[in-house]
Amino acid sequence: MPEYKYIYHFQYEEKKKMLHYFAALRIVYFRDFPYLYVGNFEYELSYLQNYLEDPSSVFITIQKENQILGIAAGGSFANLSSSFGNVAEKFRMQGFEPKKLFYIGEVIVRSTSAGEINGAKLFKKLVHFSLDFHYEGLVFCHENSFSENVSQISKNKNERFKRIFFRSGFNDPNIEIDVSYDSLEDDNSIKEKKHTLKFWHLKYKENLLKKFGFRKEFI
Repeated sequence: MPEYKYIYHFQYEEKKKMLHYFAALRIVYFRDFPYLYVGNFEYELSYLQNYLEDPSSVFITIQKENQILGIAAGGSFANLSSSFGNVAEKFRMQGFEPKKLFYIGEVIVRSTSAGEINGAKLFKKLVHFSLDFHYEGLVFCHENSFSENVSQISKNKNERFKRIFFRSGFNDPNIEIDVSYDSLEDDNSIKEKKHTLKFWHLKYKENLLKKFGFRKEFI
């Protein structure tokens, strides 16, 4: 039975080769969530360029039988936070040092590829990577507002997602920012819409890493 392979892309040229595939995968993924974001290729390439400009960033692909099933991306929060206005300064004001934090920005898995299972595996691979490079914690963010046309299934998945991370020791620094991009309105028109992104923080500690299944030897 073919095994899953995880390929790490560190070098600038390696990551650059992945950009178009990554952009296409994000657009396809968000078709299931048009109330959050309606993607276009030009925006995607511009957004993903931030990872190329961060020398600390990494792309990780999960592959099976030479097919890419999903991709994840992360890097230095100090470098990648420029995409989110003054969010790094908000973290500093609460005593966090952005250059010591690893930002998990993307975990995208094809819907036909056991999405939740492979997504969790990719997430852990990013955490292991950050531990290898001696980051002291990690940051991630998610959409913090929902349109009325969100299905109950999506709402339930979001609540389950939050419970898992709370149990795993993430804390809420009460940091949010507003961003604007094209989204599907309730009347099915596409308009630029304000979205609120909520940020979460996890400080690496032995008991938390045990609970979340990370490697103890990096503590």
